[in-house]
Amino acid sequence: MILGGKMKNILILCAVPETESERKVYDTISQIVKNYADNVSSTANGHYSNGSCKQRYDWACNKIKNADLVVAEMSHASMGRVAEVLKANVLEKPIIIFARKGSRMPEQIENFPAVKDIIFYKNPEDLVKKLYGMR
Repeated sequence: MILGGKMKNILILCAVPETESERKVYDTISQIVKNYADNVSSTANGHYSNGSCKQRYDWACNKIKNADLVVAEMSHASMGRVAEVLKANVLEKPIIIFARKGSRMPEQIENFPAVKDIIFYKNPEDLVKKLYGMR
């Protein structure tokens, strides 16, 4: 199981939450992965949202290089997030993808060798059940 042991670094790739539901999803993912890593970084925090597009991408790439696991919330898959997931795949970093049921994400991502699991959820409560089922 990918979340079986303690890791040094986990990176969460996601959009900055704009709605209460998005905030709940982000908080849920963050709280659970914190149990499995010494350090959890996220593209939803201030370090990532400041600076130019290149600076943000460079920051994410540096975090990906040092990550033991990349967790990507892909309900709203932007080009930047797809590029970050591609980078993690190229670096052979294990990836877990979460997406709301009915979300459209590039089908190529589903076939990336580094993608270990794709979890579709209905709402934040459903996500909690599925995340705790991964333990």
